[in-house]
Amino acid sequence: MQNDVNAKTTKLSVTALATPVYHAGESLTDFILAALGRLSLEGKILAVTSKIVSLAEGAVVEKSQTTKKELILKEA
Repeated sequence: MQNDVNAKTTKLSVTALATPVYHAGESLTDFILAALGRLSLEGKILAVTSKIVSLAEGAVVEKSQTTKKELILKEA
């Protein structure tokens, strides 16, 4: 990597937001808005985990319906 004396650095910080447990079928929008409360997102980026998105999309499989190996083979 080249050392560019004109390179600009930007500080990045990540803050976790404590939330209640999200359940499949809940409104993801309502869940996020409730968790944010009155926090402003002005100039910020909101990251949502893929697990929460999967639950919101209904992309879940009951543990009793498959095995770990079957899931790995299906996703490979």
